Amino acid sequence: MNTSYDFKFNEYLKLFIFSALMIIGSGILLELISIKDSAGLKVSFFRFYGGGDYGFYEFWQSRGLKLLTEPMFFFIQGSDGLVQWIGQPFRAGPIFVWFLDVTQYSPNNIIYYKIVNLCLGAALISIWLYFLRDWGINIKFQIFYLFCPLTLWIILIPGPDLILSLCVFLIYYFMDQKVYSRKRLLILAIVLILSILTKPNALVFVLFYLFFAYLYASNVRDFPFCLAVSFSVILITIYMTAYYLPYFLMYSNSSKDLSYWNIPERVFLENIWNWQTDFLNSVFWFFKLIASKLLYLTGFRPSFGEQPMYTVAIRGASSLILIPGIFGLLVSKNLYDKIFCTIVVSPCFFGAAQERYLVPVLPIVFYYGAITWQSLYLKLTEAIQEKDIEK
Repeated sequence: MNTSYDFKFNEYLKLFIFSALMIIGSGILLELISIKDSAGLKVSFFRFYGGGDYGFYEFWQSRGLKLLTEPMFFFIQGSDGLVQWIGQPFRAGPIFVWFLDVTQYSPNNIIYYKIVNLCLGAALISIWLYFLRDWGINIKFQIFYLFCPLTLWIILIPGPDLILSLCVFLIYYFMDQKVYSRKRLLILAIVLILSILTKPNALVFVLFYLFFAYLYASNVRDFPFCLAVSFSVILITIYMTAYYLPYFLMYSNSSKDLSYWNIPERVFLENIWNWQTDFLNSVFWFFKLIASKLLYLTGFRPSFGEQPMYTVAIRGASSLILIPGIFGLLVSKNLYDKIFCTIVVSPCFFGAAQERYLVPVLPIVFYYGAITWQSLYLKLTEAIQEKDIEK
């Protein structure tokens, strides 16, 4: 999709204000219908809400830079220190922890966090809405995107996914421009580092970035600058990979106990790895696992906890657009979008899959779902008109 055109700030500002009002309206609706999470806590945008990822990130608050630098004392001890580090409790990405520290989010102080979160959420929704509109998406689908429950959820629930989604948009936008300059290479490096410090799954962008750096060096012939920036990114990547190692092990081990349609993932894997005795059965289970994970990514899944059916239905409503969107993306001729979305969701194929991992690229998949439905509607309309003419 084309992102290379003049950006009209006044039009974007209108969308930003409208998106902010829509988020506030959704927050009011949330208060009226009184939705509770799997832990029984009432979800609220206007009051303190300690559900979602808050408990995990709150545990690491008030550590400042120590959160990021303390593991270094293990790493400098070599392999023995690394073994000790693996046995440590897995740590949160520091960006959201620092965000909680700066906004002082707590039961007694919510105003700064809520205001900043509202602005970030409005920025995310409005910028993608701006592009969806210019890509030719029907106004009805634009409205559907505005109220997409998966996007609203990461805004209303404390967690790092909103910040990561903004970083992913910037990476997508700047890499798609095909304009190679020092400024662009440096901006991408900064955004990439911010995304890695936010969540471990952002590490998948490193190879993507290095490929962009290679294209930059090939086009601009600025090898010293490119080498310095790329080397810095690689060093930070190595450190953060070690930092997140306990997180990776936890993610991989806990995913084996997760079920898809009440079938544990380890059962899928056992059948897949049994390919030497029953190859066709192995292939069947492999595609069954991939299809299950893709469906779970769209929100079309049962609840992992005890939640009312109406909340499951609200979440699953997004799949009406996202499932056709996945098929539309797969058959599209846009190689960049295919590679980019595959990179974003690739960690799910090595562990648990749920809709929050699709949210950073949800608008892209949403676009392909919308044009798929629009195309089907046009074909159906033409077929009806042809039958009327024959009569």
